[in-house]
Amino acid sequence: MDNTKIREVVITMGFPRPSRESFSAYLKLGRFHSLSGVGYLLIPCWWGLLLAAIDGAASSPATSSTLAITRLLLLMLLFALGAICMRACGCAWNDLLDRKIDAQSRRTRTRPLASGVLSVKQAVGFISVMLFAGALVLFSIAALAPNSLLPILVVAVVPFAMLYPLAKRVTYFPQVVLGCVFNWGVLCGFAALSVELTFGAGLLFAAGVCWTVVYDTIYAFQDLEDDKRTKTKSLTFLLQRGSAKNILRFLYCIFLAVGGVSIYIAAGLGAGRQPAFSITVVLCSILLLLWFWFSRDIRCIDFAEAGGCMKFFKRELWRGGGGVLCVLLWVLLTVGFL
Repeated sequence: MDNTKIREVVITMGFPRPSRESFSAYLKLGRFHSLSGVGYLLIPCWWGLLLAAIDGAASSPATSSTLAITRLLLLMLLFALGAICMRACGCAWNDLLDRKIDAQSRRTRTRPLASGVLSVKQAVGFISVMLFAGALVLFSIAALAPNSLLPILVVAVVPFAMLYPLAKRVTYFPQVVLGCVFNWGVLCGFAALSVELTFGAGLLFAAGVCWTVVYDTIYAFQDLEDDKRTKTKSLTFLLQRGSAKNILRFLYCIFLAVGGVSIYIAAGLGAGRQPAFSITVVLCSILLLLWFWFSRDIRCIDFAEAGGCMKFFKRELWRGGGGVLCVLLWVLLTVGFL
């Protein structure tokens, strides 16, 4: 088959002629040029994995071994690959449904589908490829999981992930829906290492939802005027810029407090373990420092300045998400898993 025939087949399948421009468009469609979204999807998965490791080490210290550590690291890597695929798929699906709305917004009008660089057929092809890659990763993770709960959890969240782009058309709480979808990874990560879900895993999931509502609401303030013009609903409409700071600070405190309780429970509160007291003291100190750090930052942020909102969004991944991740790693070391 000559090169002309190959190009015709590629075009028939819905993909543009191979070129630097088309490759760049697909990268932009999957948001591969900005990995903050991958981090926000991945961090909760790692939270769940580490929480399950803490729970297992606290209840059965004898299970600590090089094999267990290798398995944990392998699962963290697989979840990272899965997050990249699923985030790209979700972004493409979101752009597909919102292409007409995006075309009316200053921040999103240059997206490949909104600008017409890619067609609907090409976007569907891209989504199919990402779904296939994500399915391969899921099968790999499921093969390492101790039970069949993980595939059930993944299938259960798919309808919510698909309906999220439509949530802002019918409710003022799309950030809550996004929080449930993004932090479902806590439950999936926990199920990948544990035989059953625990109350502590549910608490960490709830804490993550509060965290997502905070950072995504601040992110949404940069689109407030465009959302009013396109009649797209958002939690920002219900929050005045003055009162929003206090409400979001309160939600952030809930995130830290509930997250701390979930870690404390996993570390062996019910069993009355000796390290529990020292863990709690240090943990509360770290969480308190994080709260003061965040409070000062959110008091100074100007919601009317898009650059400030985006700067906060990018920084919070490493501060809030990374901070809790470090606490989980420290507690894991304390209970003697490593």
